[in-house]
Amino acid sequence: MAFVNTPQHDEINLVRLVRRISKSVAKPDDWTPTDVEPEEQIWLRARKALQNVKFARRLIKNVEVDDFEPSPPRINYLNNIKIQLDRAETFLKEVETSSKPVSHRPAPILPTLPVPEPEPSALNSNSSVDEHGTLSLSPPPYSESTEKGPSPRIATQGLLILPDDADEISPTLITSTLPSLLPSSSTETATSTGFSRGFGATSATHLSGTQTSTAIHEQLTAQLETMAQQLKRNAIHFSNSMEKDKAVVEDAQLKLEGNYDVMQKERVRLRDHRGKSRGTTCMVVGIVLLVLLVFMLMVSVIRFS
Repeated sequence: MAFVNTPQHDEINLVRLVRRISKSVAKPDDWTPTDVEPEEQIWLRARKALQNVKFARRLIKNVEVDDFEPSPPRINYLNNIKIQLDRAETFLKEVETSSKPVSHRPAPILPTLPVPEPEPSALNSNSSVDEHGTLSLSPPPYSESTEKGPSPRIATQGLLILPDDADEISPTLITSTLPSLLPSSSTETATSTGFSRGFGATSATHLSGTQTSTAIHEQLTAQLETMAQQLKRNAIHFSNSMEKDKAVVEDAQLKLEGNYDVMQKERVRLRDHRGKSRGTTCMVVGIVLLVLLVFMLMVSVIRFS
């Protein structure tokens, strides 16, 4: 069965479209304006036909792309189609140019509108007659009262923030807030409050400051000692955990080494067993073949003797 090349879809559309364009351009009398079909309709029909010509050229390009090695008759056929499209396009452009409607710009409406006249009341109030008897309009008189009004006063109450009285500050509040930095005895509290109020420094104040710093140093020393003990316990616990983990790792290493040795031995044993089993298999097959051969020989001897 011979293979037949069927025409492609673009080629079918191209043939039909070129035939339709050639048929529409064949009669120039159909493109003349009449009473039934004015120039506007002819112009629209020409533009539509030009769009068809443009689409036909696109189809020709698609067909040429599909043909890798076209034959000479094929090339002549496509060239004839291009010539027909060129003629149709030239004719349609002439028709479009000749039947193009002229755009008429409408007359402006603004000059026809009447000029608005001022109202009589506004004319009497803002008009004045000069020496020559002409009427002139003047703006209303300027008054400072309209421009400058009473500015609102800005309230200043509540803008100034005054500090609290020093007597209202309770020393017990400071003592409760910082118990580790201030003395707790009444004598030291009175001395410190007296110093803060500006009554002067005394020897008791110096003594209380020394005691306070000593207490702070003792507290810091105790805390550092506690932290050192905790760090020591953590280090001991970590070392014990490492020793336990080390024992577990060593045990696992010994087991893995033992398994490796056993697997090596089993590998050697399996290799030897495979060699022996291969020899045994060959021997069994040979014996079976020998038995069959002897059986056939005996049957032939008995049969032909």
